[in-house]
Amino acid sequence: MTDYNYVVKLGNTNTIIVKSGDGVILVEPSVVAVDTENNNQVVAVGSNAIKSAKNSNNIELLYPIADGVVKNKQYATIMLRMFLKQVEFKTLFTKNNVVVLIPTSLSAQEKNDYVNIAYSCMFTQVTLLPTVYAGMVNMEIEEYDARHHLLCKLGGGVTDVALMSAGSIVNACTIDLGGNTLNNAIKQYICDSYHVEVPSEMVEEIKIELATLLPNDNRSYSIYGQNNLDGNYGNVVVTSSELRPIFIDYFTRVAGIISGLLGSCDTVAISDINKRGVYLFGALGSITGLDRFLSTKLNVPVYIDVEPESTVINGATALLNNPNLLQSVIGKYNN
Repeated sequence: MTDYNYVVKLGNTNTIIVKSGDGVILVEPSVVAVDTENNNQVVAVGSNAIKSAKNSNNIELLYPIADGVVKNKQYATIMLRMFLKQVEFKTLFTKNNVVVLIPTSLSAQEKNDYVNIAYSCMFTQVTLLPTVYAGMVNMEIEEYDARHHLLCKLGGGVTDVALMSAGSIVNACTIDLGGNTLNNAIKQYICDSYHVEVPSEMVEEIKIELATLLPNDNRSYSIYGQNNLDGNYGNVVVTSSELRPIFIDYFTRVAGIISGLLGSCDTVAISDINKRGVYLFGALGSITGLDRFLSTKLNVPVYIDVEPESTVINGATALLNNPNLLQSVIGKYNN
């Protein structure tokens, strides 16, 4: 039996590293800063990369993981190596076996990219496992439960939906629809409506502060910026009621993805889902009114993890702490 001592998730938004015995040792933005005046050499990664870009005009931010796949293998490898250096990753006389969490629906080549990156970072053995397994474990769905369970991860770059039974994936789909899609829509709305360019980190704050699907939930966010039309600086106030149509459109699309997968299920699976509902996790799961909205759209119960933004981290930690369970789910995924 292979003893795994690391779980790594190279996500569109964040990179997560969990170590056996230590728990979560790194959560950093999946971004690299390159020097455009020095042959695009990487100068920083993660939060340090974002700081570097603020302090220099010749620093460009690049995101090597997008839509659930590796877009730039070279920068993704450098990024992971630098993150591992931060956590004092030791390779000499040490076996470092890693589980790399991935979206459910990747091609053989896309999976191979993640494997090659991990091996290039000096991991001894690399095993892939869909992120939904971390969700299954943290939401206390037993891997031997033969009833059907529908899990949906609302990620930064993709939405991952999986129908599972007895710890195996029966059917799944991954769609390039994520929190970044929402951010882009919010940024474009503010630009079109108020002629103000909003930096990415502020867009994320606006999303967190104003995200709601409830019509009577009215909040506001003040933005100080430069008007693109006249060049003057001033404050504009954006309200949750203005942005609500963006969230409604987004989660209507999410409901369509889930409905599409449900439409391919047999009667036994549909009966199970009607009784047990849909399990949601991921950072977007904390949006106010989401469970009620999707339950109405899907006509089935919807359950959101208590801390949806921590589901993957907690599930990955639980898997590392239970080697027998980890071996079991790896075996079921690979069979």
